[in-house]
Amino acid sequence: MKLTLRLLFFLSLVCGLATCEKLEETLLDGPTEISTQEQRFLTENDCDGAVRLCYNALAFDDWWQVHFWRLCNDAATDDAWVGDTIKNYDINPPRFSNNPLDTSKTRRDTIVIPYFQRRIELMQAGHYTLDARGERLRDFYQSNYKGIFLCNSAIGGVSNAKIPDNVKNRLVAEAKFLRGFFYFELVKNFGPVPLVTAVVPTAYLDTMRRASTQRVYAQIKQDFTEAAAVLPTLTEQSGKDRGRATQGAALAFLAKAELYTENWAAALTAAEKIIEQQTYALEPDFGELWNPQNANSREFIFSIGTGVWSFNAFGNPIPVICGSRAEKGWGYLCPTTNLESQYLMDNDSIRLKWTIIKHQQPVPGDTTRSFDARPEVSKSARFCRKLYVPSNQRLGGSSTKLPNTLIFMRYADLLLIAAEAAYHTNAAEKTRDYLGAVRQRVKLTLDGGLSGTALLDAVYKERRAELAFEGQRLFDLRRIKSDGKPLIHKVMGLNGAFVRHNISNADAYERNNKREKLDKGSNFKVDKHELWPIPQDELNRRGGLRQNQGY
Repeated sequence: MKLTLRLLFFLSLVCGLATCEKLEETLLDGPTEISTQEQRFLTENDCDGAVRLCYNALAFDDWWQVHFWRLCNDAATDDAWVGDTIKNYDINPPRFSNNPLDTSKTRRDTIVIPYFQRRIELMQAGHYTLDARGERLRDFYQSNYKGIFLCNSAIGGVSNAKIPDNVKNRLVAEAKFLRGFFYFELVKNFGPVPLVTAVVPTAYLDTMRRASTQRVYAQIKQDFTEAAAVLPTLTEQSGKDRGRATQGAALAFLAKAELYTENWAAALTAAEKIIEQQTYALEPDFGELWNPQNANSREFIFSIGTGVWSFNAFGNPIPVICGSRAEKGWGYLCPTTNLESQYLMDNDSIRLKWTIIKHQQPVPGDTTRSFDARPEVSKSARFCRKLYVPSNQRLGGSSTKLPNTLIFMRYADLLLIAAEAAYHTNAAEKTRDYLGAVRQRVKLTLDGGLSGTALLDAVYKERRAELAFEGQRLFDLRRIKSDGKPLIHKVMGLNGAFVRHNISNADAYERNNKREKLDKGSNFKVDKHELWPIPQDELNRRGGLRQNQGY
């Protein structure tokens, strides 16, 4: 379901006027801990407003809090170059100071970085030279915890509020779903993280220790399971609530959490509960998924649909960050020829068309005669069509945000989750059915004789082709096993398949633009880069935290 951020414009009204404004101000400007003492839960509007604040944490108010790190994750894959080469970026960050660490609570940064240089962090993530001082890394980590603390406050406050039980139960379920979502984001990026499921004194936060990955996943699954038991289905949801979490969203993320922990039978069970409801469906035209005016597609299980307002809090910055500099974009995330070659080898013309825009070629769905990628400042002279807003649909946009739906879960992803889980439960026929449905939508067939590891590899390839630039690839590379080891070990590193491809098969644009190194991925290190570092600022503040291996 989509969450229309326009609704959040009324946040101060439904949340108790000044009380929520103070809370939100604390959220956006302060460190990870927040005070909830001023938040009240006297009426349905108070309770509803508290949960709306939890939704707001999915994107907060600007590009730098969560969006930019999501792009860093895509940059760290074989799908994308960092792309923008308007400057000669140094991918090697300066060494840590030898001075003692400043652990004072007022110290937010461990190094002062000029504003224009902060974008280098994307280059360092993409080339695996990032250290723990990254500001966007820190913002993403802290923003997810801010969302968790809001959810904890909402769950506690709404549970004790004197409002109708049906409203109370639904709001608590929504907050649990969102808490599960935020913890899922954290564990995928950082592995073991502190686990806090109630409002706690601020002093406690400084003593937090990291819970095991197993404990964090257990909490995630519990939150999704309890939310699914209460939330309405899409068809049961009232019109005024459209865009909020549904049973389908909770089950879909539960299925993915089970998949990530290799609980194959549980993943298949959760996924098939949604499939059997026939509430969601594949969009018949793959290209329509990327039409900003189609934010209510039945394929979207959970997403943020963004309207654009005259102030900075609304709209999606990603189309600007990932747009060509010829169109006043920032030039980041250029598709690789490595990704393009997969589409070409599979004769996958439809998804190629709607995923990769090439220099001096027409843009599907736009009135533009040809696309200017400014190849002198973009690594591959290619940009992602999924993240592109047609010129005739940019009316009302701003220089930093455009209307574009941010998709967290769609039905095609769910079908591929079911296909992969079915394979591991010896239900190969189901695997072929679910995989075949995704391919049929883009006019591709499936060899009915596929079996064994060839069938599983087909599912993995389909995930890459279908979900490119949707924030899935890095975590697939980390979790998928090849010969018992994470697939990313074979793709990245000095002898990785991606590095070898680029050195030997790069096209003219990639080869001639030397401002981004051709051996992207060669700095990947086993037993280090399977996770990102815990932000140094958090280590300084929280005496109980320890860093991930290798950083």
